[in-house]
Amino acid sequence: MKKNIAKTAPALAAPGSEPAEYLRLKVNHPTAQKMQQLWDLAYKLGLSIAFYGHRTIVTDSEFPNRYYDMHDPEDSDDAISEFPPTLGYVLKFENPEFTKWHEEQNRERDAQRGRENSRKKSCC
Repeated sequence: MKKNIAKTAPALAAPGSEPAEYLRLKVNHPTAQKMQQLWDLAYKLGLSIAFYGHRTIVTDSEFPNRYYDMHDPEDSDDAISEFPPTLGYVLKFENPEFTKWHEEQNRERDAQRGRENSRKKSCC
């Protein structure tokens, strides 16, 4: 097992000096090989997962302009923070109809503010 560990700094430091805190696995270590297989599969499938602490985002190269939020199925506001998820997961994405509706609401609100501001400027 020791032959599968690469040194990031001298593991056995000179007498009286501090040894390295962390050691790096070599590519032939079983765990490193399993991780590489996982990455290769994700690449083959076109999937990527980004863990941001408060949000977990899944992207799929088949749908390049869509991002999926991965949530805990018990509490839809809790992001998944481990892989694979312990309790399962739910994938969500923005509803295009809601996005259109929200943009229209913003345009109407901005137009109303513009009319109100022009009235204020013209009256004084």
